[in-house]
Amino acid sequence: MKVHIINLDPEDDYSSARDKLSWARAPQVVLVWPRRGSPLNRRLDLVLVQRHAVRLGLELGLVTFDPEVIEIAEQLKIPVYSSLEKLPTGPWSEPQQTTTLRRERPSLAELGEARDSDNYLQLGQRSRWIAVGISVAAVAAIALSVLPSAEIVMDPVDIPLKRSLPIWIDPSSSTGPNRVPGQTVSTEISGSRRIDTSGRVRLPQATASGEVEFTNLTGEEVIVPAGTGLRAGQIRFITSEGVRLGVGEESSARLPVQAAESGRSGNVSAGAIQSVEGPLGFLVTVGNPEPTSGGRDQVVAAVGLGDPQDLRRMLETELVEAARITLLSQLAGGFELAPSSLRLREIVDERYDVGLGEAADSLGLTLTLIVEGLAYSLPLATDTAEQEIRSTLPENRLLVPGSLTLEAVEGSSDWPAIEVTFAVRGSLVKTADQDLLRRSVLGGPKSQAADRLVNLIELDQEPQIETSPGWLPWIPWLRMRIDIKWVWESA
Repeated sequence: MKVHIINLDPEDDYSSARDKLSWARAPQVVLVWPRRGSPLNRRLDLVLVQRHAVRLGLELGLVTFDPEVIEIAEQLKIPVYSSLEKLPTGPWSEPQQTTTLRRERPSLAELGEARDSDNYLQLGQRSRWIAVGISVAAVAAIALSVLPSAEIVMDPVDIPLKRSLPIWIDPSSSTGPNRVPGQTVSTEISGSRRIDTSGRVRLPQATASGEVEFTNLTGEEVIVPAGTGLRAGQIRFITSEGVRLGVGEESSARLPVQAAESGRSGNVSAGAIQSVEGPLGFLVTVGNPEPTSGGRDQVVAAVGLGDPQDLRRMLETELVEAARITLLSQLAGGFELAPSSLRLREIVDERYDVGLGEAADSLGLTLTLIVEGLAYSLPLATDTAEQEIRSTLPENRLLVPGSLTLEAVEGSSDWPAIEVTFAVRGSLVKTADQDLLRRSVLGGPKSQAADRLVNLIELDQEPQIETSPGWLPWIPWLRMRIDIKWVWESA
């Protein structure tokens, strides 16, 4: 794994160390202490540096022999190594044990014995040196607290960032490069819809009628009752009246008939009616001297072949959109639905009010569906996009914290994972080495500092320079007393 090495200067404090951390371009960063001097030897310094590393997503390690720093690092669980060669190649989950040289305090009994020996004299001399050192450090600390200082706040020119970035929403994985976990959500939704029918069907409107002639085939009288059934092929007719057929000249008679079913199919040609239903057919003959007429059909609207499918498709689309609105209202804050992730999981109920081919002006459908989709955390997706963008930026470019916004543009429909393309917008700034900026204004007049900084970095507005004490007309000579911040850090 790639490691970014930062060599600390003897005068480095938290501010300068923080700035150096911000330039890191690797997931692991090791701070190397100088052979002389004691930078970051306060617990507060290491606590702040550790927090800043966590905010940047960096894994922090130290290389030092300073016993005070080692002790503080052990308390904060920061891994410490004796040299760069001792750095492990994998994650620094287990800190390397570094021998800490501690001076044991002499006991009261030992001090008593030492009073009568040369050891006592040596111990007294050491104590005096320690006391002198503490006094000098105290004086230095007091002097440092009253030394002049300067705070410089700079607002670099924004460079618009526009990029399309694909991110996988995957319910089976955790956060990773270009990938965030997803959550399956579902809801049951019902609705109805009606459309005009597109088919046509022919329905009977009027009944055909005519006249037939019966002839007696026997030598005896035959009675033809009203309602006698006659046939013209598959078309059935019924007599409207009855008649008594005699013999001889009275063996024939005419009766009115009517088609058994309405419609133009009852309009038959002359001579088409030729048979009598039942036993009567053995006694008489029948025929229609003239065509039957008056049968009519009407064409009405009916359920066409594609009507059910069209209606279901339209209603499904409406219900899926209604399900999307319902799911969005049920999501926790910061969560969004992945585009194209909604799908029909189950049809609970499906009912049409008219059958296929039946006469009807309209067709109605009632549907109950279970619709599911894939939700994701927008802040988590933003963090993932920010890490991806930071890893591809050149060293002199910095993404302004909090400027990144994501808008889901489109998504694939491949379950269970969905690839979502985001339109990413943000602001970049061109930066410069913080130590170089400090050196450019070191000890110079306050009135000229802004011009010097503008020559090194393109700014949106003149840098804000405040000195302490406020009447001080120049910038301090000590780099550690010059604090350079970006405008978003001072907000």
